[in-house]
Amino acid sequence: MAEDSAPAAPSGERARAEDRSPARLIELQRRAGNRAVGRILARLIAPPDWSTKDKAEATAKATDTRLRNELLPLMVAHAEPVIRNTAEFFTGPNPLLKLTPITKRSDSDALMAKAPSGYDPTLYDAFFTGTTMDNVVYHQKAMAGTLTGSTMLLRGHDMNANVLATDTMASHTAHEVSHYLIKQYGELPETVTDDKSFDRYADEFRAYWIQPGGPGWGLAAAEKAKSIREHIIGTAGDPTSGYPAMHAAYFNGSNAFRAKVDALAGPLGFNTGNSLRLHRLWQMLTAKERDSETTGWIVTMVGALTPAERREARSSSLISRLAGKLPKEDAGRVRRALDLLISDKFEQFLGAVASGKAEDIKAAYDALETTDKGAMFRNAGFQINIDRLTADPAARAAIVAMATTGRTGQYDAMVAFIDALSKAKGTTATEVPEEITAAMGKLRDQVRWTFFLNEPAMRQYVDALPPKLAHIIRERLRD
Repeated sequence: MAEDSAPAAPSGERARAEDRSPARLIELQRRAGNRAVGRILARLIAPPDWSTKDKAEATAKATDTRLRNELLPLMVAHAEPVIRNTAEFFTGPNPLLKLTPITKRSDSDALMAKAPSGYDPTLYDAFFTGTTMDNVVYHQKAMAGTLTGSTMLLRGHDMNANVLATDTMASHTAHEVSHYLIKQYGELPETVTDDKSFDRYADEFRAYWIQPGGPGWGLAAAEKAKSIREHIIGTAGDPTSGYPAMHAAYFNGSNAFRAKVDALAGPLGFNTGNSLRLHRLWQMLTAKERDSETTGWIVTMVGALTPAERREARSSSLISRLAGKLPKEDAGRVRRALDLLISDKFEQFLGAVASGKAEDIKAAYDALETTDKGAMFRNAGFQINIDRLTADPAARAAIVAMATTGRTGQYDAMVAFIDALSKAKGTTATEVPEEITAAMGKLRDQVRWTFFLNEPAMRQYVDALPPKLAHIIRERLRD
């Protein structure tokens, strides 16, 4: 936005806490942009300072607090899908990746005077990771973040000690996870061995392509590609522009390299949206140990993909090659699963589920093709998708009732049954109320059984009833 001023924050500790809450930061970024958020954070966070060991460690601790209390909550609720996807790598009970701060050392100049070969003191600084200055790593002065193994090293400020907006840090995190995935999949192998190779260019191009707020963000594809290219290779008249190695390779290198760079119009490789679900699929397909259940889990994982993710996996040469290594029958199962639930109408149905509006959900279901409805029937991956899109056990139960029978009437019947159960909470009844009996009578057998197996719904709506009443209802649902 051209105007990014923000209203003055109210005084007091309560206002200060509200100012840097994730919800407040998201609101400000949408209304006023990153500069406004940066100004608020700058007055709430001690200015970054690495002039002494104590100050450098205090700066690292402040960054660490922001990573846990501000960055991840903001990423989980972000407007951009790629940021929300990236957050999933760092959250959950067993996150695949972890975040830790990286900060310039107070003795950087002294260390750079005797730094290992290849670290030019005019281009590099000495940093430490974590919150204690008991280690040393060397990076370019302007580094914002990088992934080392499964650890994302991230700064909360730039090289000039300006506090970075949380959204900017989220953007840097998405960029670095793209690099991590390319390395995992081995699709651009020379990116890690040759910083003047086309693979290295394509890797960096892809990371900027998916990075919200990066070069060319929001532009049409051709202009976006041009903007990213100029950012990486720089301009002919300025030898200091772009990435030094890329600048030299493009303007002083071979015609073949220039032609490949100029022709790249979009991101290469698998999983361009930083999807943890696609990554888990790759992990399953590359697992060294397999058993009779492995293919079933792979098929379930395919079913748990969004339609867009399933289309990407379906067209990926990497996934096709890995699936082809499975026994013939298993490979066929995986390929058939990739062909299901990829229609626009199914995507619209999932959008209606995410909206939470019952009438829209039923209308979108009615509009589905018969093949999609059949593919949803008893599909564990579809159930995972529903669980991801709605946290409400009642909504989940109603959708599953509809998908299990192919009838929107069973959606309404499940809603009525749950409503009757809810009305019985807090009573001392030992006999089943007529309203519950009548509502249960309208549920088809398979719908009753799926509800009985739905532990969150049973816990919330049946187990909360008086014990004797709950026992009778459990028996009737199971019968």
